[in-house]
Amino acid sequence: EAVLKGGLAGLDLVSGDGELTVLTNKFSLDGWQQYVLPFRDFELSGGLKVLTSVKGNFRRLHEARVMHHLSVDGLSAKARNGGEIRNVRGSIDLGPLDSELKDIRFEVGQTQFFVEGKMLKQPDARWLIGFETPSLNLRDLALQVRKIGEASRTAGADFDWGFVEGLTHRILPGGEAVIEQVKGQIAFGGGKVIIPRLRFGAYKGVIFVRSAIDRSGQVPVTAIEVELERLSLARMSSARATPLMEGNLFAVASLKNEGIFDRGWLDRLRGEGSLSVTNGEFRTVNILGGLGRIAQLAPLGSFESGPTRFDDIRCDFEVGERKIETENLVLVSDDFHIE
Repeated sequence: EAVLKGGLAGLDLVSGDGELTVLTNKFSLDGWQQYVLPFRDFELSGGLKVLTSVKGNFRRLHEARVMHHLSVDGLSAKARNGGEIRNVRGSIDLGPLDSELKDIRFEVGQTQFFVEGKMLKQPDARWLIGFETPSLNLRDLALQVRKIGEASRTAGADFDWGFVEGLTHRILPGGEAVIEQVKGQIAFGGGKVIIPRLRFGAYKGVIFVRSAIDRSGQVPVTAIEVELERLSLARMSSARATPLMEGNLFAVASLKNEGIFDRGWLDRLRGEGSLSVTNGEFRTVNILGGLGRIAQLAPLGSFESGPTRFDDIRCDFEVGERKIETENLVLVSDDFHIE
């Protein structure tokens, strides 16, 4: 049960001006889901402690300055469908001009998050939240977020989670669903969601992402900038018995999409970029050996050496209609140069 104690300071009985402070003990949230509409289908547990300060005219409480400090200890919310947020700890400050998340830690599925953030309420409410985690299982997280959204009835009708889960399998062909050392920021407000920076490790390299989603118009518009730094192609294709290609992948791309996040999202994706693959080889393609089988190029057959090794492959590319196209591919090797 919750126990309240507090103090009333400087109350002027004539004007009504004064200050009130109320402090609770750390009370259990077991069973409190019935009082919080989004969590009606969850089982809540854990502890909460509240400090509330009210300063102003007690005859016009709607004009008084009200501030809350919430301390959360071991809060968990488990849905009937298996979605769960566990071990939420940290503090939340709520004020008339701004709010703040301090040292928030929690677990979703197999991933533990560390979060801090701030919201400015003037002129419009805007949040900026920083987050990080040592490792993140994309497929597990997508499944958990889907279940939590469905149970809390906050999942957007224009968001296709089946497509999201399928996309994670497509972009992680080697079965490497875990990315590491994730650190980023997300801002939202006014119908816009902005990721000013996101960095994480994958395939023995690093990926940087910047993104903005504008939902203020009739059709959502998404802009994404991606930079890949030294990703291992061998690691990306590790599920294959014999990788088609090995090397270190570097790339930058700017992408844009107009429309909701559904199964047609990839059809509408447009953009451009450039890439380079260094110190690699084609494991199943022998370029010189293949050319040597042409009568006029028979002398090249003497250079046949199994896999085709190269120093660099580079090109610019365009993205559209689920295809990546290039017209200026260059391959450089010790033995030959192809444009």
